[in-house]
Order: sequence, then structure tokens, then C-alpha cells
Amino acid sequence: MRALKLFSLCLTAAAVSAISSCGPSPERAPADQTVNVANCTPDQPTVEVILKDTVRWHFAPPPPTYAIHFKTRSPFSTHDPPIEQKSIVKGDFWCNKFNWGCYYKYEIIKDGNVCADPGVHVGSGRP
Repeated sequence: MRALKLFSLCLTAAAVSAISSCGPSPERAPADQTVNVANCTPDQPTVEVILKDTVRWHFAPPPPTYAIHFKTRSPFSTHDPPIEQKSIVKGDFWCNKFNWGCYYKYEIIKDGNVCADPGVHVGSGRP
């Protein structure tokens, strides 16, 4: 009888917990992110994104010869995403499976010279 009461209490607690609003925050939906670059300096030192976000680098004034290059690992399907076009965040094996190593350093290159070294962080989308 005592075991039945304990089981009933646990079941009630689980039900209340399941319908409670105290659970984890909902994830945000994927969104478009724009990194504005002026005089070789991005407006965000680290771009915060989630999987399936899109990222676009916008250069002002229009780029003479700009490029974006991810050194060793990239959250995109390429190490050299096109500028002024949206690239979808895909992450990589370590970030997607283990939530490890989700910070990707990249270079902003102007006329063949590296001028900034910011990064992209892939997060969970929870506040």
C-alpha cells in the first residue's frame, strides 16, 4: 500500500512537471543574419546563429575585392562562403552531435590581405 501511494505521488509530480511552464525555453526559429562590414571591421565581433539560420556579409562601401574564409572548420558547406549572398548554417559533426566546438573563426580578406579575424558561434537558439 505504501508503494502504491509513493507511485501515485511520483506520477502526480511528473504530470504537474510536464504541463508546467517551468520547462526549458522554446527554441527560436531560423532567421536571416546580416554582418555589416565597413573599413574591414564587422559590426558583430561574433555572429550568434543557430542551425538553419542564413548569414550574409554586406560590405559598405561596395567591396573592391573582399572575401570571407574559414580557416580550419566551417559552419557552412564551404570554407569560402560567397559574399552578399545568404549561406545556410549547417554546423559540423562535432557541433551537431556533441554541441562541442561550435565556434568557427574566419577571416575577412580585402585585396588579398587579412584585415579582421572574428568568428561565428552556433548556439541552441534558447535565450
